Amino acid sequence: MILKSSLLQILFWGLQSAIALSPRAPPHSSSKVPRITPNSTDGDVNYTAPYFPLLGFEQYAGNPILSPNPKHNWESAYLYNPTAIVVDDTVWMLYRAQNKSKTSSVGLAWSKNGVNFTRYGKPVLCPTESYEMPGGCEDPRVVRVNGTFCMTCTGYDGITARLCLATSTDLVHWEKH
Repeated sequence: MILKSSLLQILFWGLQSAIALSPRAPPHSSSKVPRITPNSTDGDVNYTAPYFPLLGFEQYAGNPILSPNPKHNWESAYLYNPTAIVVDDTVWMLYRAQNKSKTSSVGLAWSKNGVNFTRYGKPVLCPTESYEMPGGCEDPRVVRVNGTFCMTCTGYDGITARLCLATSTDLVHWEKH
């Protein structure tokens, strides 16, 4: 199943080579995000982890699976360093996006198969604090604990990188702590 092998690549090998800087196909975009509730199921109910998942990876021939979107200034230049989590048999990816002035925000995309993603048309986390200006919010990592998503990310003011925390129940609306 593509979902299983792609999710392993996302989680363990990363998307460093999967997210290229050159546009490939028109990006899929949506103004609506599928709903996540406290009753949403974590993980893929049919997934069985391999004994040792760090061996045997092959680069996906269809890379990149997500490219910069020139229609949205906030993600028009570069995409980097994603994280992924599976909820309700959907791969949810949070990724670092940069505009042409190199300010980073966090974007959201989702996929049923781990390869074909639909991205949300707005960033889900933007720089708002002094310690995030002018560099932005970078390099998200996410886990879900008791129905709450906890995202760590880097706040970068152009000089110092700081570890930050934000929480959400739906992956769209985040509270910084």
